[in-house]
Amino acid sequence: MRLQLKVRDDITAVSDMTNQLEWMRRQIEDEKKTSAGKADLLHAMDEIDRKMRDVEYKLVSEADVLSDDKYFITADRLYLNLLWLGAEIGTGGGDVQGTGDWGATETDTSMVLELERQIQGVQTQYKSLMDKDVPAFNQQISSSGVPPLKTTGAPLPPPRAGRGGFDQ
Repeated sequence: MRLQLKVRDDITAVSDMTNQLEWMRRQIEDEKKTSAGKADLLHAMDEIDRKMRDVEYKLVSEADVLSDDKYFITADRLYLNLLWLGAEIGTGGGDVQGTGDWGATETDTSMVLELERQIQGVQTQYKSLMDKDVPAFNQQISSSGVPPLKTTGAPLPPPRAGRGGFDQ
């Protein structure tokens, strides 16, 4: 059970970093539309976007970002590996049986430790991006009229229409 909770917490950490990076990259994408013709500004936006994408693609694969799971065109990254492992050591899911009453195997435990080692490496890169690169970018664009990147998270989505909060 403790291993399942560790995997759950790891999934949350990976999801939080991925969501924050996607929100910040969306801000860049939106600002590029209004910054046409400003080569220096566009170059700075491309650079910070590349840095954010480099970290994001260690958390999820480029194919995952496309939201098209009909192919297995790239190796899974941390997020999907953790989801699969969570099902493997828990109650199962999809095509994974789960361990039921038998508990996690030594292999499961070593996989969690390896994935957590990878998470720590990405968290170091993420922290550097958020503590150094994003503030440097915000300083670089400060006189351009472009608002600085917000690092407080994406706004909540609007409520869904229909019964029970789900689209019909």
